[in-house]
This record gives sequence, structure tokens and C-alpha cells, in this order.
Amino acid sequence: MKDQDKTTEQLINELIELRQQVAELEAADTERKLAQEELSVAYDTLASSVNGVIIADLEGKIIYANPAFLRMFGYEDSLPYTFWTPSYSNAWSLTGIGIPSFKK
Repeated sequence: MKDQDKTTEQLINELIELRQQVAELEAADTERKLAQEELSVAYDTLASSVNGVIIADLEGKIIYANPAFLRMFGYEDSLPYTFWTPSYSNAWSLTGIGIPSFKK
């Protein structure tokens, strides 16, 4: 139905609905920005830590290694692909440093 065919009440109700949608989108954007700030703080904390930190997924694959961890093993930018090797249980683990797989 075209706007000119709608009653004033219908147009007002549509306007109310649109304003509610805008308010919901603004709230969601605010939540997203807060979550992004929290992630940024967490990332900066891990990246600047003097302790070596690695993060693995549930299958045991390393998905993050902070700069301190990389320096501990002589790498500057990132771990080479050859650093990850399949273990006997067909899960991924780090070669030679005794970090077990998380895969059951």
C-alpha cells in the first residue's frame, strides 16, 4: 500500500515501529562497540605480556602465539607451518616443546 493511501494512524504506527527498530539497531551497535573494545584490551594485554602465551582451539590447533612465545623459540613474526606437526593421535601439537593436544 502506498503512503498516500494509508491513514494517519497507520503512518504513525509505522513511524513508531521504525523508531523502535532504529533504537534497537543503535543499542546493538553500542554493544558491538563495547565488545570490540574488550577484545582489543584482551588482545593488547596478551600481545604485550612478557610471558609466552599460546591459544589453541578445541582440536589442539594453535590459533594464536604472542610475541613473547615466538621469541622464546627464536621466531620473530609468526610460527612457520612446519612448527605444527600431527601427533600420533592425529591431533595437532607443537613439535618438541611438550604441549599436549586438547583433542580427546
